[in-house]
Amino acid sequence: MASASANRSPCAAPRTRWRSAAASASRRRAEGAGELYLHPSIGTKLWDTCAPEAILVAAGGTFSDCDGKPLVYEPARIHNERGVFASNGRLHDVVLKQVSGVW
Repeated sequence: MASASANRSPCAAPRTRWRSAAASASRRRAEGAGELYLHPSIGTKLWDTCAPEAILVAAGGTFSDCDGKPLVYEPARIHNERGVFASNGRLHDVVLKQVSGVW
């Protein structure tokens, strides 16, 4: 029985493993596979969101905290203290208005 990798073209791009939920969600938004990702908690850290934010924004999406403010990348603050919100960009402001009183 041939392995799954034996059936892949030698020219195929290697598969990328996304380790964090924020990274995986951002990848899905960038690929057009989803509309939004909302994580209204202090659970993510700067290293969880830095690269995913760059990828999503380059693909036309929007990335912010749950108040709609840009994430601040400075060594003194390692947690995303106001949560994380990633979207395809079209729904960002609409959803923020809906959840503004919840957080």
